[in-house]
Amino acid sequence: MTSKEAQALQYPMEIHRTCKCAWLERGASVNVHKTVDQGKAFYSQLVTCGSVSTCPVCAGKIEERRREEIALAIDWAYRNGLQCALVTLTFPHTAAQRLADLLSMQADALRRLRAGAPWQRIKDSVDFQGLIRGLETTVGDSGWHPHTHEIWMIDKDADVSELLEKVRARWLKVCIRAGLVDQDNERQKADFLEHSVDIKGAVSCSEYLAKMDDSKHWGVDREVAKRSTKTGKRKGVHPFGLLEIAAGYREGESGRAARLFREYAEAMKGKRLLFWSPGLKERVGIEDKTDEVLAEESREAAIQVGAIPRTFWRLVRQSRTQSHLLDLVEDSGASQIRPFLEFLLARAKDADPDRWRGVDFSDWNLTELKAEDGGVRYVF
Repeated sequence: MTSKEAQALQYPMEIHRTCKCAWLERGASVNVHKTVDQGKAFYSQLVTCGSVSTCPVCAGKIEERRREEIALAIDWAYRNGLQCALVTLTFPHTAAQRLADLLSMQADALRRLRAGAPWQRIKDSVDFQGLIRGLETTVGDSGWHPHTHEIWMIDKDADVSELLEKVRARWLKVCIRAGLVDQDNERQKADFLEHSVDIKGAVSCSEYLAKMDDSKHWGVDREVAKRSTKTGKRKGVHPFGLLEIAAGYREGESGRAARLFREYAEAMKGKRLLFWSPGLKERVGIEDKTDEVLAEESREAAIQVGAIPRTFWRLVRQSRTQSHLLDLVEDSGASQIRPFLEFLLARAKDADPDRWRGVDFSDWNLTELKAEDGGVRYVF
């Protein structure tokens, strides 16, 4: 066991910021709310990590906000006499390659693609106005498969077939230089030219692109922004699918899935999953918000119906009943919070009397638990 692994076992919360997400409280209590329209319960005053790559909870929220931004950008492009082309860039890989190495070589290839006179000539040929790039990673029998989906904003009359040939030739050259393609392997180069670049012209968020994995259809805005909600294709599975396997919710080797996800989490540190050309958001009229801000943001009107003191939140957390408590509040109201916590406390005292001796409800502020009908309405 390495020293890093030993430290991780001793301080699991320090392994990654996602380990603390929706787990650690921020203050003296954790607040419980219900949305006005649909009566959905949720917590506030919990740490959020804002990680799109490693946190399924934050990713779902952030990716939906990013999808809305991309849809606005697509509408802006068409209003300004442009078309949006969906450009997918892939490269060969093997099961023996580490994800961190592939990501490094991919980044090198993307930098080379957009450098120098060859890139300027490509841009000039289609009146290139900017791009939005999404990085997606899957894993399967052939190992890690990082690839990009990009929306290029170009002249409405640009010849996409001609553009495809130019990008395909350039992508091959830069991938050879980045070490992703073997210069001397003619068969690999032929396969690369056939499969590594795909361009669809005049796409929009209202146009749906058939996916290989199932009968569902997918808009181009979702193609770029909502990587984590795609189900696994025949070629691989999204890293959040690895979490499902590791937790036993999906068929597969749990130990291997856990190891792969840890490799993925380590490799993705500091990586941007979504990139906009400099100045493009400002031109579209979109406020530039960080992922962390979007993870905290809520647009639904809600009422605070209760507050759980820190000690009792740790009881909920220890028993892994966070979701169950929210279900109780949704189905039966906030009056169920205290009886449920009393049950958890009694069970905890039976299991570990020394640890929970002296803990009771004497200091509990009951007025907050009675706020469901008369609570103050506000929007987060």
